[in-house]
Amino acid sequence: MYKTIINECPNELPSRRQRDFVNNLIDQCPDAVNKIVRPSEGEAVTLEESASEEEASSVVESSEESSQPLCAQGARRGQQMVRNLWRDQNNSDCNRIFGFPNQANSELNNRYPKNDPDFQRAAMNNCARDAANKELASIQEKCFATPQPTSSPTRGRCRETGRQMVRQMWRDDSNSDCNRIFGFSDQVNNELDRSYSSNNRRDTCVRDAADEELKRIQADCFATPQPTSSPSYLRTRRPTNRRPESECVPDTSPRPVRDGVRFRIGLVKSDAQCVDSDGQTYETGTYYNVKDFTECAEACVNDVPDRLAVKRSHFRGIDYDCESQSCSCLYDEGTIDKDTDDFDRSNYTNRRRKGSGSIRRTARAPSHFCGKVAGSRAMDEEFVLEA
Repeated sequence: MYKTIINECPNELPSRRQRDFVNNLIDQCPDAVNKIVRPSEGEAVTLEESASEEEASSVVESSEESSQPLCAQGARRGQQMVRNLWRDQNNSDCNRIFGFPNQANSELNNRYPKNDPDFQRAAMNNCARDAANKELASIQEKCFATPQPTSSPTRGRCRETGRQMVRQMWRDDSNSDCNRIFGFSDQVNNELDRSYSSNNRRDTCVRDAADEELKRIQADCFATPQPTSSPSYLRTRRPTNRRPESECVPDTSPRPVRDGVRFRIGLVKSDAQCVDSDGQTYETGTYYNVKDFTECAEACVNDVPDRLAVKRSHFRGIDYDCESQSCSCLYDEGTIDKDTDDFDRSNYTNRRRKGSGSIRRTARAPSHFCGKVAGSRAMDEEFVLEA
């Protein structure tokens, strides 16, 4: 048997202790060793079939996994990391799928960096990243698998995602102001590059729809005689089935509580966005699928990360868009950064100046409801009014 090992593995010779162990094993259990080393034809077939079944049922389809335990271990960890992140931090909610790739990639870079100086860890990290990306793609496919009545299963939804993203950026980040149209395409492209790759069909669909919507807005702006006004299709865009204000704002002064502190958020004006004393819109973190103004106030107080909740002086108010059912939490410029991934979308990456200080004015915006943080207090104290 030792000669067989030498002949078959000349570069990996066993030590003397290993040779003694093998020889003793052969002397004491010759029949058992013979079955393992030289299985019968039927047993060999069974072993091959068993190996094929295990390989087919492997979570990560890697031809090198059987010979590289570190790779298999990394693959399992990478896949489980994405599953846990999706379940524990996003409640497996497909409404949060748009920001999830950035969240997963950030966690991958922290746990499994690409260029680890240790070659074994680097190999394991590569396997972990490959498996994590496959699991991410699987989650995205499930979230976008809802059939659309007039198109293929994913195409209708991905196109609406692209259009809605550009429309909301135009309203929220640029105030639908045609004087800002020249820099708007860069904002859209930056957001697309940050959130959507060009390596899969769904993301390509989102990017194509966003590009079409951008061109439509540009055409409206360039066709408008007075470029200081809003584009015509946005200016006249008033749905006939608009929800009544009583449904959009069931309570004009909601009072959500977090960590024993009660906030009073008062409605400032309907059909308006909040701006600061210079007319600038604020830095925003946006949640989608929020049913009304009260739920928006609750989300901006209790769903934001702890580090934003601590910065209470930087939380200025809320902007609820009843038509798209989106809720934007308003902060001073510089409050949100790349580590804040709890929102479905944020405008912190665009380089346009943003508001700061207390809400002083409003800007006309159909279907929007501006809410200001009017005061806060501990549960056993009087309200402290904001300036």
